[in-house]
Amino acid sequence: MTSRLRNPSRWKTEAASFSLRTVAFAVAWWILAEGKVADVVMPAAFILCAAASSRALCPPGVWRWKPIAVARFIPWFLWNSFLGGLDVALRALRPSMPLKPAIIDLDIKVSEKPALLLAWIASLLPGTACVYLRDNTMRIHVLDTRVSTVEKTRDLERRLGTLCE
Repeated sequence: MTSRLRNPSRWKTEAASFSLRTVAFAVAWWILAEGKVADVVMPAAFILCAAASSRALCPPGVWRWKPIAVARFIPWFLWNSFLGGLDVALRALRPSMPLKPAIIDLDIKVSEKPALLLAWIASLLPGTACVYLRDNTMRIHVLDTRVSTVEKTRDLERRLGTLCE
């Protein structure tokens, strides 16, 4: 704690990071609440807790994003998320609900930061959820093993490797 007090530029960076996270979580809450503000005490407490947790999990300055790679990744992610959601919805609407769930272990080749991002994003894509991440192993739960989950995860891994330094 004393090292932060001795270095004002670091303190400013951390304060700016915490403020930005707080604003981002507040905007997300406002969108989810559909702009209705009935109570502010509980949401404010949760927003501050979310910002503090975010700060603890991803300290400022740890991730150095490559803007062009991020700009290329976002449309790919949105399209694949849409296709995955459509697939899950169609499976849910079919009376037979064709599922073949499994747990798959994958050896991953990206470094620590992209591996964490890989686990987060793989869990956001419909039909998959990362249930374990340690060293170079990622365990994911899939709804259907007949879908090319391994190939899709490898493609995601390759793309994420280019997003940050």
